[in-house]
Amino acid sequence: MIDIFEKTLGVLPIPDEFEAILFRVREEYKENGVFFLADTYLSRIEEKCNPFPQARAEILQAAAALRADADAALYALFVCRAMEDRTLFMQHLNHIEFPQNTHPLLAFLTFLPAMEVLFDFLVQKEIPADVIAATVGQFEACLYVFKERFDYLGMNKRYFDHMQGYVDHKFLNVGRLRYEISTLSRLYVLERVKDGRRVLCLADAEMNAAGLYRGTPPETAEAGFSAFFREEADAFVGTPVSEQGRCQKESVRFPKAEYRLALQPGDTVLDVHIPAPGPLTEELCAESYARARALFAAHYPEISPKSFHCHSWMMAPELAEILKPSSHLLAFQKPFLKYPAHTKGEDVLNFVFKLRFTSYADLPEETSLQRALKARYLAGGYLYEYCGVIPFEGGNV
Repeated sequence: MIDIFEKTLGVLPIPDEFEAILFRVREEYKENGVFFLADTYLSRIEEKCNPFPQARAEILQAAAALRADADAALYALFVCRAMEDRTLFMQHLNHIEFPQNTHPLLAFLTFLPAMEVLFDFLVQKEIPADVIAATVGQFEACLYVFKERFDYLGMNKRYFDHMQGYVDHKFLNVGRLRYEISTLSRLYVLERVKDGRRVLCLADAEMNAAGLYRGTPPETAEAGFSAFFREEADAFVGTPVSEQGRCQKESVRFPKAEYRLALQPGDTVLDVHIPAPGPLTEELCAESYARARALFAAHYPEISPKSFHCHSWMMAPELAEILKPSSHLLAFQKPFLKYPAHTKGEDVLNFVFKLRFTSYADLPEETSLQRALKARYLAGGYLYEYCGVIPFEGGNV
């Protein structure tokens, strides 16, 4: 492990696999400094794709501060160049850290060249300008989500890791929602021929007695079971999922004369993410879904997605117990067929409360949702994450 930045910046040592990249980066820094921290580059990228319209003053100031700190500037250049080798970088992503206390915007600045590449890629794809702006703008948006939690602009490891999907051109922000090109795993969806009724079955998963993944809190001594799915000559046989998103222990036989296979593991799906902030109305979501299907059909014909998919606490059927029937969250989850996800039951707290806390008693009660969730957790309850799918009619876009 290479520890030069550990000593000067307090970050993790660099794996030896990056030694050649680090050598080239040192030579580049000696000759030209850090190209993406130069005023000329910042002006050019600002004119080209305007990636930091809100935080312009802070970004320019942060770039100047990095230029004056040789160790931090060299590390920024290393991270930027290391990111270009996508396979190697993703293999060692857990070793990349940032000096949050001294240079909170360092991580964001390392993304600038990748933002330009993303912009060029989307332009070449002939993606509409508003979608390009919203997609590239997510890097800056992370700075303000971070600020909600920590009271200053920055980008930590969690957001840096998340934004790798944008570096790999997997995300597209269309209207209110964000879409990620992904593949389905462990889920089979059967469709009844006569009326289109759909049945979900989980496979290759260890479930607890409640029909959620084993390890989901609270732990109990009750015996669980193995979810499975198999195809026979004349039928599909598996452990179906109830309308409430819980896997059932008893297997069911679905005759092929009555059911067809609509979705299976390995199928391409569009994962749905909900950027913050903003309203989540049924109309905005419907508009986004329709436009996303049209965009991917027209501009990404090579992927042929077969479903929308979402993994979120917003999929939790238990939300119906604490929200009004008119809630936008309930309307959002309604079109999705739900099934269990791996969960520790606390993801909702990170999104709804945002600020750090040491105990449930410390949670604020500023909204009705916060009050309901706090009461639920103080009483020993949980709100679990679930997955959901909306299979496309006809099998794909």
